[in-house]
Amino acid sequence: MNFRKNINEKRPLYCMFAIVGDMLKVVKEDEKYYYTKFDLPKEQIDKMIREFGDRLIFVNPSQFIDRITKTFNEKGYAYRGGMVKYDDYNINSSARMSSYKNQGTDIYFWKDKYFENQYEYRIVLTNQEVDEALIVNIGDISDISTIFNANEFFSDKFEIRLRKKLNLSIH
Repeated sequence: MNFRKNINEKRPLYCMFAIVGDMLKVVKEDEKYYYTKFDLPKEQIDKMIREFGDRLIFVNPSQFIDRITKTFNEKGYAYRGGMVKYDDYNINSSARMSSYKNQGTDIYFWKDKYFENQYEYRIVLTNQEVDEALIVNIGDISDISTIFNANEFFSDKFEIRLRKKLNLSIH
């Protein structure tokens, strides 16, 4: 049995794959950066390619979010973004049931555990209701994105460089 308000089906939702730390292994480091490569089982990569295709676009996450934020603010759109939480829908977990009961924006960030290989990041517009897809133009992103063959992207050919966080202390 599913409980939800019809309004929740009309909220625009944008979904994308996110690179998260547990899919990377550190292969080297220096004073400023960690250099990482993907550490995903081949079966998982093959499943993603079967489901989503053999091409992907890598977008600089912080610059992408900056452009979304700027455009949404200009248009007066309220929104929330976050990683999806994957849960076994055969079991009624209290956290997930509470999200549905409260009818807040948390309900947009739950998905059955079957889909956990999708590593999904979502953005939901919380003050909009639509009957058809809403297209929001955030401008040209060619300067912050690159198109890749998915097999090559997840291979050993590429490294992802992650800046180390600065440890600040007050004396």
